[in-house]
Amino acid sequence: MPSDDTLKIILESIKKDGVLTINLNDPALLEALAAIEHIQWAHWMLYLQEKKGRDGALITFTMEEWARWMMQVATPYDELSEQEKDSDRKFAKIVLAVLAKGTNQVLC
Repeated sequence: MPSDDTLKIILESIKKDGVLTINLNDPALLEALAAIEHIQWAHWMLYLQEKKGRDGALITFTMEEWARWMMQVATPYDELSEQEKDSDRKFAKIVLAVLAKGTNQVLC
C-alpha cells in the first residue's frame, strides 16, 4: 500500500473541480510514482516466489538474485539505494510520458 505521503502528493495534483493537473517536472510526483512502482514490483516478486515450482512453472533464479530481490521486497522505497530507486524511477518516467502524451499507449 502506498504511504500516506505518496497518496497525498498524488491527491494534491487534483483540483477541487475534479480536473487532474499534473506538473510533469515535479520531483515529488516522480518519487511518489516510483514508490508505487516499487510496491508493484514487490508484489510481483512475491507472486513469483509463491508460483515457483507449482503448476509446472519454470522459474529459475540464482540464490544470489533471489536473496537480493527478497531483501529489496522487504525494503520500503525510501530506504532503497539510489541505484535501486533509479530502477523504479525509470518506470515512473514512462507513466509521466504517457500522461504528457495524453494517450493510453506505453512507449518504451
